[in-house]
Amino acid sequence: MVSQRVLTEPQELNQKRFFKAGESLFERHGFKKTTIMDICTSTGLSKPTFYDLFKDKADFFARMLLFITESEMNSWKEKLPKRIDPAQQVVSFIEFYEKTLAVRPIFRLVLEDPAVMEKFGWIIYHQPNSPIFSTFMEIIERGVKSGHFRNIDPHAAVWMVYAVLDSMYLLLPMMTGKKGAAEDSALAIEVKDFILSGLGHGKNNDKT
Repeated sequence: MVSQRVLTEPQELNQKRFFKAGESLFERHGFKKTTIMDICTSTGLSKPTFYDLFKDKADFFARMLLFITESEMNSWKEKLPKRIDPAQQVVSFIEFYEKTLAVRPIFRLVLEDPAVMEKFGWIIYHQPNSPIFSTFMEIIERGVKSGHFRNIDPHAAVWMVYAVLDSMYLLLPMMTGKKGAAEDSALAIEVKDFILSGLGHGKNNDKT
């Protein structure tokens, strides 16, 4: 599929049908056992229709995750109170990640296949104005300008925060068999405090 091409309305509808069917199938059978034919059969759409939208199964899976994440983030952003300060917005974002993304089985499957991880990382990095980065980056930028956070590079901060969240909520239980932050409330509090401390919240921030 040509990156960032504009889809027609029928293509957008087909894409959403594929995503809806794909999430259910992947959660039931896993990434490796779910086939493109399974997805097409579930939607009643053809393989040529699938390949008109997606390069392969990994591309489809990564774009499905992007669609789910962006949809959930847009919904969270719309409900986010405008009057709370940047630190409170960061806390709200962490809680959103914990309650909406970390517990969703489909996101754990991205760790099963290196090709999917690479594809997902490439897509979200090259997606212009994706709320995955732009929304959180706006919060960090406001925090730096208002003095709530230290003089940190917002772009780097976003990547670091996502790295911490993914590690503590997804990678930790998968790699060690121990409870992650989603299952351990004390650890979740530590993760939140660690991120806020890293942003410099509560310190005498030097903006020079």
